[in-house]
Amino acid sequence: MLDFIYRDEASRMQVGRASCRGRAMHAVNSTTPAQRAVRNRCRLLADEIDTLCSRNADAELLSLACGHLREAGHSEAIRDCAFHRMLALDQDPESLEVVRGDYGPLGVKVAEGSVKTVIARGRQLGQFDFVYAAGLYDYLKDKIGGRLLRAMFEMVKPGGKVWIANFQPDIPNVGFMEALMDWWLIYRTPAEILALAAGLPNEEVAGVRAFAETENNIVFLEVQKHA
Repeated sequence: MLDFIYRDEASRMQVGRASCRGRAMHAVNSTTPAQRAVRNRCRLLADEIDTLCSRNADAELLSLACGHLREAGHSEAIRDCAFHRMLALDQDPESLEVVRGDYGPLGVKVAEGSVKTVIARGRQLGQFDFVYAAGLYDYLKDKIGGRLLRAMFEMVKPGGKVWIANFQPDIPNVGFMEALMDWWLIYRTPAEILALAAGLPNEEVAGVRAFAETENNIVFLEVQKHA
């Protein structure tokens, strides 16, 4: 589904084989504010990866619930192998197989695991300069989301950061998604996503901020660790 939203090359053959009505529906559904926000999210992640790797050739990166890791396709640092380590974690082995095939030749590694895996033994994966979850928090309640954020923060090196993203409430697509698609997300306001960081150790936190992409549909939480 995300490959269709991203207009990724992997989905072009299926779109080409669709009926005229199917292609028309896809054209409409791929240009709504929510879909544009998802593409914005992808590019913001790619830009952050590039910024980090331009400053630190030994950068280590971790994507949780990585899906097909399409931000890697927008990242010059990933394409140029200008990083020390990039680990993509997901509980779906088929998604990991796509990542392995598309980005493994560039040095991206994969690991199978879930939210429970990260909470229970995430530190076994190592320490990273940037740990992020793009779409995972749309499905996590506050309690488990707070616990996962603490686990992610523990995996961040001094001076590193965590990003999590979440759809905001009252976006234009909510009615269509819930009424017609039976697709229910957990939405958060900037204040609500900031509240997830309340359980982090204050003495280790250098800064916390919330910001939105240009469609103002998806809000990001950034937590920076003291160097």
